[in-house]
Amino acid sequence: MLQRVLGWSLIRTREQVPKVAATLSLHALRITVHFGAAAKKC
Repeated sequence: MLQRVLGWSLIRTREQVPKVAATLSLHALRITVHFGAAAKKC
């Protein structure tokens, strides 16, 4: 029972990792663009 629950959570975590990575890279890109735009205004 416990092994089944742990295995399921590992599978779910593995599915979530690409989504989290994509979200983080998107935020990093937005921050970079924001700083780039701010630097051009100065």
